[in-house]
Amino acid sequence: MRARIVSGSYGEAAKTVESGILETTRTPIYRLIAATYKPPALKSLTLSYRYEAESRAVACRAYNDFIYIDPLPTIESVVVGSATSQETVQVVKLSQIEGFSVGDRLRIPSAASPADSRDY
Repeated sequence: MRARIVSGSYGEAAKTVESGILETTRTPIYRLIAATYKPPALKSLTLSYRYEAESRAVACRAYNDFIYIDPLPTIESVVVGSATSQETVQVVKLSQIEGFSVGDRLRIPSAASPADSRDY
């Protein structure tokens, strides 16, 4: 963090000042004046940020308190078919798809409209 002091100072360095003369040798006597450093201190600090993603995350891992977590919901199965019609509904467990691994995208095309396909 950088800051600029607009008035005052951090204090002064230690210094010596002549306080007299030793009469027998005519040698000056010096007195030490201690440093008066007082750097500024923060009473409080608030940081914030804002991030807007341009697309939805496909996979994500977070590392907090030395633990990795997956904050996005994990989809374990996909229902193929329509529960509102007479069609047969089939549940496909993603663990049963050969070659499929975490982070891969699974596209489920819509029978009604290919434009309504969804990525999982």
